Amino acid sequence: GMLYENGHAVENGRALLPDYATAATWFRKAWAQGNAEAARHLGFMYDHGGNGLTQNYALAVDWYRKAANGGDAVAQNNLGLLYAQGQRIAEAEQCYRRSVEIVQDNAAAYGHLGVLLAAQERTAEAERCYRRGLALNPGNAALHCNLGVALAAQQRRDEAEWHYRRVVALDPRQIKGHTNLGNLLARAGRYAEAE
Repeated sequence: GMLYENGHAVENGRALLPDYATAATWFRKAWAQGNAEAARHLGFMYDHGGNGLTQNYALAVDWYRKAANGGDAVAQNNLGLLYAQGQRIAEAEQCYRRSVEIVQDNAAAYGHLGVLLAAQERTAEAERCYRRGLALNPGNAALHCNLGVALAAQQRRDEAEWHYRRVVALDPRQIKGHTNLGNLLARAGRYAEAE
């Protein structure tokens, strides 16, 4: 409705006086009238702060949780990110899994879940997540890079090399892709190629 649109206009700098504090007021009013998406925007603004609003992780979690409980996959993913940053790993994993249940084409959530699983040395599960994310977004250099790492950890160097080369082709500025490819080639004794 109009309350949500006013908050969205302020948040995106399209209003006469764009600041998060004003946008938050409009989003709270929209939330009070049943607009669940307003909660995600409030979570985002408290998560990042600035532009007239003090960063507040507790409020960000609270608003993301309200939106996630309303079925918002993006809020579920963002809540997972906050939990992961706070080392609340089991909760982060639940959020990412719920996010991909709500919207099966959420490549970002598959990527975040893969990173979380890889950090727990659940490499095969991480690989499946990266592959699912790449099936949805084949041009995502970060997913290719993370899949390369997972494959290299499983001693599947040829596959890892292919994905690292894909990273370099997709995003030549991504240092991690170059570094991982160089390290893989050097470990294989292919020093000339590793330079």
